[in-house]
Amino acid sequence: MSTLKVNAIRGTGASSDAVTLASDGSCIVKATNNLSNRNKLYNPDLKIWQRGTSFSPTTSAIYGADRWNNAIGSSFNGDTTVTRSTDVPANSRTSYSIKIEADAAVTPTGGQNMVFRQILEGQDLQDFDFGTSSAQSLVASFWCKCNATAAGAYSFSPRFMDSSGNGYGQIHTFTPTTSWVRYTFVLAANGKALDTAIRNDNQMGFEFAIHLADGPDDQSSASSTWAAQAWYGTGAKNFMDNAANEIYFTGFQLETGDKATDLEVRSYGDELARCQRYYYRMASGTNKYLASGGYYTSGLFACVFSFPTTMRTTPTLDYLTGTDRYLIFREGASDGVNALSLVQPHENGGGFDVTNGASGTQGVAGFLGTNNNDIHVSFTAEL
Repeated sequence: MSTLKVNAIRGTGASSDAVTLASDGSCIVKATNNLSNRNKLYNPDLKIWQRGTSFSPTTSAIYGADRWNNAIGSSFNGDTTVTRSTDVPANSRTSYSIKIEADAAVTPTGGQNMVFRQILEGQDLQDFDFGTSSAQSLVASFWCKCNATAAGAYSFSPRFMDSSGNGYGQIHTFTPTTSWVRYTFVLAANGKALDTAIRNDNQMGFEFAIHLADGPDDQSSASSTWAAQAWYGTGAKNFMDNAANEIYFTGFQLETGDKATDLEVRSYGDELARCQRYYYRMASGTNKYLASGGYYTSGLFACVFSFPTTMRTTPTLDYLTGTDRYLIFREGASDGVNALSLVQPHENGGGFDVTNGASGTQGVAGFLGTNNNDIHVSFTAEL
């Protein structure tokens, strides 16, 4: 039997080794697919939309697809329609894209901006080794296309945050056209990445940001070096310059290395559970049980519940109120109630105290449910 002894294997014309072999018999392989847990982004193929599939933001930020935020700065009027679309690139491993349509022509001034982004917890990014001489290069990628009036140069501006919340970023330019293209950006390990660590907690540690509109105060020259606070490339396109503009995105990835790999796709159940760390829709619509409990007093119904996954931090309640929008079912009857009070919440659950409309016998058990098609009960712990 023959033995081939080499230190590395490199493809013809390649600039780096595909396989590096060590003296102990192990090796490092640069594979481009089938590597699990390499994509740091949540909901990269836009399959999870707990809040709905169509939104009309103006001067306030919104989440459309789970974990993806249409952010607004300095009260800019980002008058758009954001929807889920089935228009996707061939062979992209995606079924949905996000479509953003301008509904008015608006020019940002001063520090106004409109950014499509995802924010990541710092504690999940410690393998980047930022702040050391072993800092990793990163590769960001996504698919994009637009209609003819929206064509132009836009800015991809990733940032990382240190333990004090200071931001350090790069500014890259991409120019979408009317055809789907996968854009790839190598974020070299340089500049502040070599001497400044990413914060190691559950707060904002990285921003994957695509700038669609920015006022002159937020504009900087394009740069591939991590430096203090980077925003928007000088001379970039204002997506809001024409009410007919449309732009689509899908297939997002952020990984270590210097080459983009195939999009990592997780199952619907796995991706939903990951997203529920930040937002959990307990129920929407009518005739949905929320929790079981009992009458603590004749005018107070108390119940408890658990979340399906541990949330990032103690969440806040996101729900709708209204006359008899909720019902307490007890003793073969029901009490219509208008509002819920979240009590003793924590990362794994909490309780509701219901007083407005509650009227029962102390000690009697019951169930709390919804009584209107237009309501939802949700919990948010977004960054």
